[in-house]
Amino acid sequence: MKTIRTLQILINLLYFTLIGVFTMITVYYLILIIAPDILPKFFQMQSMMFSVFDWKFFLGPLLSFINFGLFIYAIYLLKKLIPFFKSADFYSTTVINNLKTTGKIFIFIGLSMTIFKLTMLLVVQNFMAFGGGYQWWNVLFVLLGTIDFAMVCLIIIGLFFLLFSDTYRSAGKLKAENDLTI
Repeated sequence: MKTIRTLQILINLLYFTLIGVFTMITVYYLILIIAPDILPKFFQMQSMMFSVFDWKFFLGPLLSFINFGLFIYAIYLLKKLIPFFKSADFYSTTVINNLKTTGKIFIFIGLSMTIFKLTMLLVVQNFMAFGGGYQWWNVLFVLLGTIDFAMVCLIIIGLFFLLFSDTYRSAGKLKAENDLTI
């Protein structure tokens, strides 16, 4: 029971911290877009990104913003599981569905950021390629540059959540069959 209580405290701390950071980032970018002059000069430097109306400059921040919101939602789903774990109701459909959704979100975040990073590095390498083509070392450096430890860990954790979801579903079916037999 002490483990569940510690987990509850840490998830709540993480969730509310993420909400606070997300709110501050959202307000900062809204001010940066609407009225950048009210910010100190140091914080206005990112407004240069918005002065260039090329859509490619918005992809990175937009994808990060979406993934950050999805990450907060995944933590919220995990936060909702604590009462089920306290009451030892592991085989509830809510537990199974929340674990499955959280796993899919973590995998999406990890893959989307890795693919975006790979695409951006390939674009940069294309501009820097000598002779107009890719050499094998350019491609190797691009692939090595996209390996992000945090994103790989996020994908692995997402796969574990999907595995736990399937395990709880199978265990719930076995428990239901066992409860029917004498």
